[in-house]
Amino acid sequence: MWSLTLDSQEKHGVSSNAIALTLIGPITLSLLNLLSPVALNAIISLVIINLMVSYLLVAPTSLYDRCTDGGDTHNEHVYRLTSWRGTAVDAFSIIFITASLVIAMSVDSPPYLQGYY
Repeated sequence: MWSLTLDSQEKHGVSSNAIALTLIGPITLSLLNLLSPVALNAIISLVIINLMVSYLLVAPTSLYDRCTDGGDTHNEHVYRLTSWRGTAVDAFSIIFITASLVIAMSVDSPPYLQGYY
């Protein structure tokens, strides 16, 4: 597998493919910033919205798990808040992430980018 190939001389057991991919990502973003700051801002905005949506998928699942008393509740290695605190945290996170997502998607471009459009 491409991601599991390890060099025999590596000290920490980190794949050289993983290191190369980690270096290529920031270099590509830096070059994109030099060529077009608007494109970089668009990509970063999409990444931020995708992160918020991924959190928004997990929070209702956790809230549902708490409300239905499902899941592995007897596992001693699972960190859990008390039922009412955890439910409050999950409900607040759903409301906060939803409001943040609506605001992030509805904001116009900042004033310093007005000349680029």
